[in-house]
Amino acid sequence: MNIEYTSASQMGQVYVASVNWVLMLATMALVVSFGSSSRLAAAYGIAVTVNMTVTTLLAYVVARQVWGWSRVLAGTGLLVFLVVDLSFLGANLLKIRDGGWVPLVIAAAIYTLMSTWNRGRRVLAKRLMERAYPLALFLERLQVQPPLRVPGTAIFMTGNPGGVPPPLLHNLEHNKVLHDQVVLLTVATAEVPHVARGDRARMERIGGNLYRVTLTFGFMDDPDVPKALRRLHKEQPLRINLSETTYFLGLETLLAAGRSGMWAWRQKLFAVMSRNARRATSFFRIPPDRVLEVGIHLEI
Repeated sequence: MNIEYTSASQMGQVYVASVNWVLMLATMALVVSFGSSSRLAAAYGIAVTVNMTVTTLLAYVVARQVWGWSRVLAGTGLLVFLVVDLSFLGANLLKIRDGGWVPLVIAAAIYTLMSTWNRGRRVLAKRLMERAYPLALFLERLQVQPPLRVPGTAIFMTGNPGGVPPPLLHNLEHNKVLHDQVVLLTVATAEVPHVARGDRARMERIGGNLYRVTLTFGFMDDPDVPKALRRLHKEQPLRINLSETTYFLGLETLLAAGRSGMWAWRQKLFAVMSRNARRATSFFRIPPDRVLEVGIHLEI
């Protein structure tokens, strides 16, 4: 999704336009369907009291992990507020049948989506790590069987800075060629609003004409990869002609195989969410006509 950060001090303070529009339409639909404020009060009471209870539980976590309070002190504060919150919540539980079930169902649906995405991304990252080819073996393979080199620069986007990305292996296996320059590019987001332009790029020459580049952006920076590479071209010995550069991205096809510990319906839900996620080419401002997507089948 397209996320806008609205605070330079709080990374979690965001505005998601698409979600905001959905919330507006859903709110209007609820008001129309309930018909009156008295009927809406049941749903409102459940929503507010559950929110109060959850906030109190999270405050205990903050007191322990952020403020460093002792278990006794944090627990005492938790108990005091929980007595009040649970009293209000208990009184509102009688309203579940009269419309209080609506916010509970909505909350359960949203939590299911969020937890499925979180779990699915972790599993996906693990599967990609498993398929990553050791860099030392790859370099040894290039020395033993040097492939045909073609002009230009190939940039392989990878979230794993430790191994060789699967698209590079697939390209070498099927096309039997490598570009004159090969760049393994990883884009990272720092927990600061902005990263100075001079500190964004880190380059390492792995061997021959194989390079590893890491671009780091702040959470409020615009992750413009071509612009950052153009600046890197001026400051580093790596010479990148963007008009002769091809970006290789992995296009994962997810297969539900029951290896992730997720139920089958959650695996299918994650696959649908992945297909509808914002494309990396758009997020990183990569010209679509310079992109090749390499299909990868992954079992989750």
